This record gives sequence, structure tokens and C-alpha cells, in this order.
Amino acid sequence: MKHGQARLNYWIDVVTGLGFLASAVSGLVFLIPFDWLSLHNDGIPRVMGLDYQLWSGLHTWTSLIMIVGVAAHLGLHWKWMVKMTRVLLKQIFMESSAIQTDDIISNRIHLIQKS
Repeated sequence: MKHGQARLNYWIDVVTGLGFLASAVSGLVFLIPFDWLSLHNDGIPRVMGLDYQLWSGLHTWTSLIMIVGVAAHLGLHWKWMVKMTRVLLKQIFMESSAIQTDDIISNRIHLIQKS
């Protein structure tokens, strides 16, 4: 991987990770029972000083940032993933056909020994 590509990958991963953390924390806010939330003078529920609508917007936007980051990460590594998938599938196919071949040979040997 070239230096510039490694740096890009690093920043994509950092942004995606931060997006995940913010999305996870804001998602946990929505698990708080509504009657536990503090109502301020304006009647708007707040959690850690932020109103519920702000948490909702934060959750939406950080989730979108995370989705874009994951898509960029997959795009950056797409050739490698395709190559590795081919290698692994080939290994699995070769192992399963070797096992089948061994089974066929051992069955034939068993039949010959019975005769």
C-alpha cells in the first residue's frame, strides 16, 4: 500500500470510528425511558444538557458518516477482498474435493478387501 493510500485509509478509519462512537452514544440515549428525562423550563426533554431533537440529529448524521466511511473503506480495499475471497473459495473447494476423493478411494479399497 502506498504512503498516500495508507494515510487516506487511516483517516477514513478514524472518521468512521468516531462516527460509530457518536452514533452508539446517541443511540443509547434513546434507550433511556422518556419519564427519566429532565424537563427544563421550556418543557423540552434534555439528556446531558442537550435536547432530544439534537440527540436525534446527532444520531442520524453520525450514522450517515459511519455508513459513508464503511463504504469508502470497502471501496479502498475492494480488490484485496475480491482476491482473498477467490483464494479462500479455491482452498475450500480444493479441500472438499480432496476429502471426496479420499472417501471414494477408501470406499473402493474397502470393497476390494471384501472381495
